[in-house]
Amino acid sequence: NLFIRLKTLNAFLATLGGGCFLCRYLSTAIALARYQRYVALLMDDADLASKCTVNEAYNYIHAGKINEALVMLRKVKKDSALRGDNLTASMCKSAILFAKRVGKASLYEGEEQQQQQMEKETVIEEEKKSVENEHHYLSSGKRRQLTVDDFQRIRIFRE
Repeated sequence: NLFIRLKTLNAFLATLGGGCFLCRYLSTAIALARYQRYVALLMDDADLASKCTVNEAYNYIHAGKINEALVMLRKVKKDSALRGDNLTASMCKSAILFAKRVGKASLYEGEEQQQQQMEKETVIEEEKKSVENEHHYLSSGKRRQLTVDDFQRIRIFRE
């Protein structure tokens, strides 16, 4: 009976944590990942607890705390490999690669990045107005298309 309650609570925390991460409430998402890890440890599920730590690390990556995330991920990767949990170890490997790329490209969402995002949105809005005002001057009849990622995802492409 207790196990079923813990499993339900874990699913609830995972859903809330994912939603907070999506909406960029990173401090709340970090707290929920920690609560989820605690519940996983109460269920005696070390693999799930490790995955919760990976989720917490992703929040740190998006917040710009790359070094903290890398320390967490390397520890979890080592522990997972010792337990024989190859899935979590490969998740850590991917997250480490992602963290390094985000850090190298400075794509995290720290205060400076948020300011840059606001400036970028202002420029986009101004360009949209400019396109609307100048539309009748375009002789080809083709409108320029502006793309804005409403979910503010971090995209990294291989070169």
